[in-house]
Amino acid sequence: ASANRRSLARVVRGSARRYDVVCIEHATLAPLLPPKRTGGWMITLHNLLSGMIATELQMAPGSRQRWFRARELAKAQRLERWALGAYDRCVVCSQQDAARLGSLREGTPDRRVTVIPNGVDLDVVRRTMLPQAPRVLFPGTLSWPPNVDGAIWMCSEIWPRVRAALPSAELVLAGRSPAAEVAALDRLPGDRKSTRLNSSHI
Repeated sequence: ASANRRSLARVVRGSARRYDVVCIEHATLAPLLPPKRTGGWMITLHNLLSGMIATELQMAPGSRQRWFRARELAKAQRLERWALGAYDRCVVCSQQDAARLGSLREGTPDRRVTVIPNGVDLDVVRRTMLPQAPRVLFPGTLSWPPNVDGAIWMCSEIWPRVRAALPSAELVLAGRSPAAEVAALDRLPGDRKSTRLNSSHI
């Protein structure tokens, strides 16, 4: 991965002079910013790492996991603080992320942070007919830890209450590469048998 990033850095730095604006996607590529550059450079932080890791730290079950997550949180905050000061503009997907990012670097003008919410192209994604029975879709990459936690929480805490109120309701977990814990949800006993796993790529 580091060799690929070095190769990408050479390409980006060698061709950046030909563009008025360069947009870097995701925090992991933030170091591609060259020390000497022309034009405007912006970075899109689709998922604010510090926010996600802070949530994982709160959920960590043991001291070893908390120690590891605390170190990861400090590293993510250092990277985001640097990106906020180094890039001409940082794009995030929510006001909450903008506030968290701004709090990492005091005195940084708000103009550096722009919020562009996630959206769906309604001309491409058409509405479909509602199913006869109530159905809930849980889509995502089912090997990613936050999605694994969310699927388990949905099936263990929320779905039994839904089924108690609507016995015909169905829950579909749809996504690629389901973790073993998610695959096990397809075999829930009793009233939660309405949970179905669709591991196709989405």
